[in-house]
Amino acid sequence: MEFDKFKTFLPCIFTFTFSLLLSTYDFKIKSIIYIFLISLITGLYLFFIPFNEKSQSIINIYIHIPIFLWSMIGFFYCDFKLKNYQKIFDFLLLSGEMIIWSTLLLISGIILTFITLTLFKMINIEIEDFYFKNIVSLGIIIAPFLSVPILKKFSDFNISSVIAKIFAPLAIITLITYLLFSLITKNVPYENRNILITYNIILVAVLGIIIFINANYVRTSYFFISNFVLISVSTIIDLIALTAIIYRIREYGLTPNKITVLGINFLMLINLIWILISMIKNIHEEKKYENIVNTISKYLPIYSIWSLIVIVIIPIIFKYK
Repeated sequence: MEFDKFKTFLPCIFTFTFSLLLSTYDFKIKSIIYIFLISLITGLYLFFIPFNEKSQSIINIYIHIPIFLWSMIGFFYCDFKLKNYQKIFDFLLLSGEMIIWSTLLLISGIILTFITLTLFKMINIEIEDFYFKNIVSLGIIIAPFLSVPILKKFSDFNISSVIAKIFAPLAIITLITYLLFSLITKNVPYENRNILITYNIILVAVLGIIIFINANYVRTSYFFISNFVLISVSTIIDLIALTAIIYRIREYGLTPNKITVLGINFLMLINLIWILISMIKNIHEEKKYENIVNTISKYLPIYSIWSLIVIVIIPIIFKYK
């Protein structure tokens, strides 16, 4: 992806941030001002950093800024009471709900785009360039905003619970099958960079499903077992990905991308193992789900700190290359 095209997604970063803010009712005016100032400082930082369209560090900055801003909103959401784990978990769940609704809106937009382009093509009018540059880009930006009133109107309906019920068993089957076939066909991520990227995308998606499974309304023995199997398989995948990154660093040297992926994979591995240990230790306790929720919620500050390191420290070390 060319860097100038990548920059077009910058408004989405701030849109998602403020949409998440608008979708909550617990914010004080002071918190809103602070979040606005943090976003403003972030924008100024992006404006003044050295421009290099081929820089891995710069692209990593753009990728991790949404994570940092999102975590900041989470901290304000719980009034910086980082031991209020249920409140943090509610924030994670709210974030997931917004992503799902935004995705559904975007899918609807894709269908509408296909119909529109087909209709105009039938009358020999080419509108692709105009439509994608103006209508599609605008739709991507406003999708999170449109998800806000939907979230508020259907606050009693948690779509993430439906997603968890459908995709938890499917995710387990898919992960095990993918892992087995990748090993059988020797398509391991040690030499194939695309497979390594796929592994990391899978891990992020699995963490989302884990949050949905452990929500208040999905707490049965069946989903506890599904959760355990899903996390166990994900831990194996993370271990493979982590060893692959270390191998690639030894073979090809250290780059901003490699150190960034190494860090996030290591953090996810510790997170997954921590959740597994919590599940095993509390398997017979009545509050086992609360303990799992607490374990998940404790990790938000760690991801936030790492995103800040990727945004500020790593680019300086590699001189924004």
